[in-house]
Amino acid sequence: MNRFTKILLGLAVVNLLAGVFFLTGIVDISRVPGLYATLPAGVVCLGMFLISFRLEEAIIASNKDQDDEVHASKVIPLSTSTSSEKSGQEEVQLDRAA
Repeated sequence: MNRFTKILLGLAVVNLLAGVFFLTGIVDISRVPGLYATLPAGVVCLGMFLISFRLEEAIIASNKDQDDEVHASKVIPLSTSTSSEKSGQEEVQLDRAA
Protein backbone atom coordinates (compact mmCIF):
# COMPACT_ATOMS: atom_id res chain seq x y z
CA MET A 1 0.00 0.00 0.00
CA ASN A 2 1.25 3.43 -0.80
CA ARG A 3 1.00 6.46 1.47
CA PHE A 4 -2.28 7.81 0.09
CA THR A 5 -4.02 4.45 0.55
CA LYS A 6 -2.83 4.23 4.16
CA ILE A 7 -4.07 7.75 4.87
CA LEU A 8 -7.49 6.88 3.45
CA LEU A 9 -7.67 3.76 5.60
CA GLY A 10 -6.76 5.74 8.72
CA LEU A 11 -9.34 8.43 7.98
CA ALA A 12 -12.00 5.80 7.35
CA VAL A 13 -11.37 3.99 10.63
CA VAL A 14 -11.25 7.18 12.71
CA ASN A 15 -14.37 8.68 11.13
CA LEU A 16 -16.36 5.45 11.31
CA LEU A 17 -15.54 4.90 14.99
CA ALA A 18 -16.25 8.53 15.87
CA GLY A 19 -19.52 8.42 13.95
CA VAL A 20 -20.66 5.30 15.75
CA PHE A 21 -19.80 6.84 19.14
CA PHE A 22 -21.72 10.00 18.24
CA LEU A 23 -24.80 8.18 16.94
CA THR A 24 -25.07 5.75 19.86
CA GLY A 25 -24.87 8.58 22.38
CA ILE A 26 -21.66 7.45 24.05
CA VAL A 27 -20.31 10.94 23.36
CA ASP A 28 -22.79 13.81 23.68
CA ILE A 29 -22.60 16.13 20.68
CA SER A 30 -26.01 17.77 20.94
CA ARG A 31 -24.37 21.20 20.89
CA VAL A 32 -22.43 20.52 17.68
CA PRO A 33 -24.75 18.70 15.26
CA GLY A 34 -22.22 19.01 12.40
CA LEU A 35 -20.22 16.18 13.93
CA TYR A 36 -22.92 13.75 12.84
CA ALA A 37 -21.29 13.99 9.41
CA THR A 38 -18.34 11.92 10.61
CA LEU A 39 -20.08 8.61 9.90
CA PRO A 40 -20.86 9.43 6.24
CA ALA A 41 -17.34 10.86 5.88
CA GLY A 42 -15.97 7.55 7.17
CA VAL A 43 -18.04 5.61 4.65
CA VAL A 44 -16.79 7.84 1.81
CA CYS A 45 -13.17 7.41 2.92
CA LEU A 46 -13.66 3.65 3.16
CA GLY A 47 -15.04 3.54 -0.38
CA MET A 48 -12.15 5.62 -1.70
CA PHE A 49 -9.71 3.34 0.13
CA LEU A 50 -11.22 0.21 -1.44
CA ILE A 51 -11.13 1.77 -4.92
CA SER A 52 -7.53 2.95 -4.62
CA PHE A 53 -6.41 -0.38 -3.12
CA ARG A 54 -7.96 -2.39 -5.97
CA LEU A 55 -6.60 0.04 -8.55
CA GLU A 56 -3.14 -0.30 -7.06
CA GLU A 57 -3.34 -4.09 -7.34
CA ALA A 58 -4.51 -3.86 -10.95
CA ILE A 59 -1.65 -1.52 -11.85
CA ILE A 60 0.90 -3.87 -10.29
CA ALA A 61 -0.54 -6.84 -12.21
CA SER A 62 -0.57 -4.85 -15.45
CA ASN A 63 3.03 -3.77 -14.98
CA LYS A 64 4.06 -7.36 -14.33
CA ASP A 65 2.29 -8.52 -17.52
CA GLN A 66 4.00 -5.80 -19.54
CA ASP A 67 7.38 -6.72 -18.08
CA ASP A 68 6.78 -10.36 -19.00
CA GLU A 69 5.87 -9.37 -22.57
CA VAL A 70 8.98 -7.21 -22.91
CA HIS A 71 11.14 -10.01 -21.54
CA ALA A 72 9.54 -12.56 -23.87
CA SER A 73 10.09 -10.34 -26.91
CA LYS A 74 13.81 -10.07 -26.11
CA VAL A 75 14.30 -13.84 -26.09
CA ILE A 76 15.78 -15.06 -29.37
CA PRO A 77 14.76 -18.57 -30.44
CA LEU A 78 17.67 -20.97 -30.99
CA SER A 79 16.19 -22.60 -34.08
CA THR A 80 13.36 -21.68 -36.43
CA SER A 81 12.10 -25.22 -37.05
CA THR A 82 9.92 -27.07 -34.58
CA SER A 83 10.47 -30.57 -33.29
CA SER A 84 7.60 -31.93 -35.42
CA GLU A 85 9.27 -30.59 -38.58
CA LYS A 86 12.56 -32.22 -37.56
CA SER A 87 10.92 -35.60 -36.95
CA GLY A 88 9.16 -35.35 -40.31
CA GLN A 89 12.49 -34.70 -42.03
CA GLU A 90 14.07 -37.69 -40.31
CA GLU A 91 11.22 -39.96 -41.47
CA VAL A 92 11.70 -38.81 -45.07
CA GLN A 93 15.42 -39.55 -44.85
CA LEU A 94 14.74 -43.03 -43.46
CA ASP A 95 12.28 -43.78 -46.28
CA ARG A 96 14.85 -42.79 -48.90
CA ALA A 97 17.50 -45.06 -47.36
CA ALA A 98 15.19 -48.08 -47.43
